[in-house]
Amino acid sequence: MRRRAPQRPAHRNNAQQRRIAMSSERQDRNCGSGFGEGNARKFAAEGARVVVADRDEAAAERVASSLHGQATAAVADISTESGFAAVVQRAHHTFRGLDILVNNAGVGHTPQPLETVTGEMFDRIASVNMKSIYYGAKIVVPHFKQQKYAPANSFRVLGRGIEPK
Repeated sequence: MRRRAPQRPAHRNNAQQRRIAMSSERQDRNCGSGFGEGNARKFAAEGARVVVADRDEAAAERVASSLHGQATAAVADISTESGFAAVVQRAHHTFRGLDILVNNAGVGHTPQPLETVTGEMFDRIASVNMKSIYYGAKIVVPHFKQQKYAPANSFRVLGRGIEPK
């Protein structure tokens, strides 16, 4: 017999009243613009409360303040465990919990020959594009396990790979 996942409370079957942490970091787009901003706006429009996380404080504040009380800004470097922990802590402090994590992080580099990609560039790409997903899961899974229903964790990595010339 198949084991059924615990049922979500009826009032949480859609985005309404969900508590969402959105993290994003890109060279050209972050939660303060682009996909992250669009995601934050859509979730807020559907009634969710959103933590807009970004390294750029002004961008995070701009988006959060435009969401009419549905959002708060968090300045964090999500490529570090402590940075991601700060975002989750902000969700718990501001909204008394977290239901969904949207890790919309991804960075890349300009198209260039492999041999010109420095170790520092590669480390930054790996930290944002891979480690942030790991840190996000590591930090939120214990919180999600304490809840009585299955959590949602979404990530999208949008970065350019190392492209030969």
